[in-house]
Amino acid sequence: MRLAVAAGAAVVGLAFAGPALAAYNPNLIAISVSNAPGKPTTMILAHTQEASDDPTAKDTIYAAPGYGVNLTQPVGTKIGDVTARLILRDAGNAEVDVDGQVIADNPALHPSDPCAPGLHQAVWKLRIWRATFTPYTPGTPYPNPVGTTEGQALVPGRVSLTLAVKRLKHGVVLLQGRLLIDGQAFRGATVELYVPGKTKAVAKGKTNSTGRYSIRKRIKKKTRYHAEVFFIGSLASCPATPLPGVPQGCKTATVSFAVATKNVLARPRR
Repeated sequence: MRLAVAAGAAVVGLAFAGPALAAYNPNLIAISVSNAPGKPTTMILAHTQEASDDPTAKDTIYAAPGYGVNLTQPVGTKIGDVTARLILRDAGNAEVDVDGQVIADNPALHPSDPCAPGLHQAVWKLRIWRATFTPYTPGTPYPNPVGTTEGQALVPGRVSLTLAVKRLKHGVVLLQGRLLIDGQAFRGATVELYVPGKTKAVAKGKTNSTGRYSIRKRIKKKTRYHAEVFFIGSLASCPATPLPGVPQGCKTATVSFAVATKNVLARPRR
């Protein structure tokens, strides 16, 4: 399956053209909003790199085996949103935030695009799980194919987060639960506690070696809480065999997931 993102290279090229830099080690981040096997989900896909890296000319993202995608949306259909922070090398390294939409476009209009020539099954245009990243030749507007590198993103198949309440004395409640990734305990994830209608966490905890966490709160009245985990981490090595034909091989790998519990009711004990 080939997918092209039209106009993306032009936007990034405008943002990053500039003098010679030193390295190129971008990351691919892939987060599945819902981790229920066999059910539709929304994917969050991200490209990150250090400000000191060479500028990026093109990203090519490969869906993991078992994932499907709808390529039949009518031209003009919004299929997602895009947000980015760009560094303008030719404008004193000023940083700018860019927001926009991902729109389905007509593949027949893009067979000669320089970023990915040829006829595609679908074209998703930017208005503003494996991937290869091609940098620009520093100081020029020309891509550097020899510098192409691979990044891999591990998306867990099953993510489970629980939350339960235990009442202690003097209005103190213990909110506790467990985080499991593909059935295994996950250590070191930050668990944030929220109350309905609030966007700022009221408390935080960390999962231990058994995946468990606990948070103490003193309350004066009945309060509903839910817990959330949004995790992005780096892997020590690439988990899958590198793609063939990538000059620099696989350099970076990430594991990412997001999960939330339902609301639970905490009552103070007098």
